Amino acid sequence: MSTAPRIDIDPAAFWADPCPMLAKMRKEAPITFVPQLIYRPIFLMQVGSLLG
Repeated sequence: MSTAPRIDIDPAAFWADPCPMLAKMRKEAPITFVPQLIYRPIFLMQVGSLLG
């Protein structure tokens, strides 16, 4: 199990428009564990690298 901060998301809302949640994660916890993405290719993400 990761020791990164856990953030829960609404998967449907995230995939429809991920930018608001990614901005929140980048501000609050740049390295984040998102359990709803555990079966997706990115489940422990460094948000800053995704947003540039």
